[in-house]
Amino acid sequence: MVGSILSVHIINAENLSTDGEVTAVVKAQVKGQRQVTSVMRGKSPVWNEILTFDIVEGTEVLKLSVEDKQSGQIIG
Repeated sequence: MVGSILSVHIINAENLSTDGEVTAVVKAQVKGQRQVTSVMRGKSPVWNEILTFDIVEGTEVLKLSVEDKQSGQIIG
C-alpha cells in the first residue's frame, strides 16, 4: 500500500552452505533502501531482528540475501 511501512522480521537460518567458520548477515533491500542485520556466527544463526522500509509506490520488491560477512559470499 502506498505510504506504508514494511516490517521484515528476520528470525533465523538453518544449515547455511559454507565450509568452515561462518559470520552471517542478512542484507535486505527495497528500492534503494538497504539494511543489514547484526553479524551472527554458526551455520544456524538466530537474529530475531526487525528491519523496516518505507513503501512509496506500493510496487517495490523486497530482495534478501544471507552473506558471509568476511568473504562477501552469498550463503543462503
